[in-house]
Amino acid sequence: DWNPNDKLDRDDFELIGTINHNGTTGSTNPSHSINIPSDRLGYHVVLAVWDVADTVNAFYNVIDLNVTGDSTIPVKPEAPQNVRVQNVTSSTVNLTWNGQANAASYNVYRDGKLVGTSVDPEFSDKDLTAETTYTYEIEAVSQTGIKSDKTAISVTTTAISAEEKPTAPKNLHSMGETSSSISLMWGASTHTQGIKQYDIYRNGQLVGSTSDTSYMDENLTANTTYSYVVRAISTNGEVSDASNTLNVTTKQGEIIEGVREWKLGSMSSPELYTANEEVSYKGRVYTTLVTHFNYGDDTWAPDQAPTLFRLK
Repeated sequence: DWNPNDKLDRDDFELIGTINHNGTTGSTNPSHSINIPSDRLGYHVVLAVWDVADTVNAFYNVIDLNVTGDSTIPVKPEAPQNVRVQNVTSSTVNLTWNGQANAASYNVYRDGKLVGTSVDPEFSDKDLTAETTYTYEIEAVSQTGIKSDKTAISVTTTAISAEEKPTAPKNLHSMGETSSSISLMWGASTHTQGIKQYDIYRNGQLVGSTSDTSYMDENLTANTTYSYVVRAISTNGEVSDASNTLNVTTKQGEIIEGVREWKLGSMSSPELYTANEEVSYKGRVYTTLVTHFNYGDDTWAPDQAPTLFRLK
């Protein structure tokens, strides 16, 4: 249940075992057993650390595991927590709840009748009647088929004439960064009329739109943190709530010894570039053609402004 938008730190892991070796060399090929706690099921990450004796060195290995149930150790899942409405229209109800490691699936009941099963902690119910109250119950099912207690929630569909927003894009995350670009990706939104596009906001400003669930933001400054959110736009022009906020830092640009690195200025702190001065940008060296100040215009970057810079 860690945050998929954040990197895993040591504090995110739980110590499950320690082995004290006798100091003999690795040629003895020792074998050890580590027991995963019995109430852990589903996807897990195991981090193994080998401290080299009498040194400050260590070796690390990370393993992905899918822990399956053991029929000899039946564990009843907890009742689903934080069941909530993600979106509701005149004919649809989208529910979500907190995921749990020891649940293989979830059963969803509407007014006492089983209407669906989901392996993810979310469910979309369709073809409902407008302005009608429904009672939903969610139960978790373990790997061995044991069912949890149910958690209930009541939801009333909207009037047909009421405004319907698309569901918010989910799990906005970075697929990779360079010194000048960030690759974004997110989960698709839904709407009864369909999704026309996604608008991408950087630091509160609209920087692009796409019909895909991914976007490459380019011409960024090295070693700089940017904040992103994404909103979905339906084909009839309705705008979703914002996705989760994602903060990403670009990588440090390549430093060329003896050459000043070009960077963006601002209105309060402009950057002065002098004629015939050499500057580096994205691993290349440019010669400044005209003395000028940069007040925050990234279109004046060396690779975009041939009247200001020439590639050396």
